[in-house]
Amino acid sequence: MKPPNIAHHFDSLDLVAAAARRNLGVAMLPQDLLGEGLLELQILGTVPLRRDMYVVYLSRRLLPTRIRALFDFMILDGS
Repeated sequence: MKPPNIAHHFDSLDLVAAAARRNLGVAMLPQDLLGEGLLELQILGTVPLRRDMYVVYLSRRLLPTRIRALFDFMILDGS
C-alpha cells in the first residue's frame, strides 16, 4: 500500500531524476544520479537505505566470465 501523499510514481530512475530537476518534488536516488542540477538533501537523524542484493546460480562450473565479473563487482562494491 502506497502512502497517500505520493503525487507521482515512476518506474525509471532517470524519469525520477528528470522530475526532480523540474521541481516536481523530492526524490530518493542513487549517488550516481545526483548532479546535473540535483542537490543532496541531508535530513538529520536518518540513515541512508541499504538494499540487499542476492545472486542465485546453479553452479560455478562453466560460469561465463562476464557473470563472474558481475559477481565480483557486486561483492567488492557492495561493502
